[in-house]
Amino acid sequence: MITAMKILVLLVVLGCIIWPYVLRRENGRQQDPRQARLQELLEEKEHAYAAIKELDFDYKMDKLSADDYQELSRQYKQKAVAILQEIDRLGNAAGAGSKTGG
Repeated sequence: MITAMKILVLLVVLGCIIWPYVLRRENGRQQDPRQARLQELLEEKEHAYAAIKELDFDYKMDKLSADDYQELSRQYKQKAVAILQEIDRLGNAAGAGSKTGG
């Protein structure tokens, strides 16, 4: 049962990560690649936060053991931190490019 729950949560997270790419392809919009990537990261950040909240809720409802919760929480938080770091890098690169360009 726990393994099935892990798989379900993993599929939800992966779906949330892949969905922005599907939408971008369907819309066929042309925009600055850096801006597009930033938008994707912001969407991924929201999905990561939602996954962490859902995980917390499942744990409070006794759907996960403490060990499973701690491991999944650690993984999701690491993913969220990586997303935030990439958002910061893109923001700093955009700021540096606009300062040197003008």
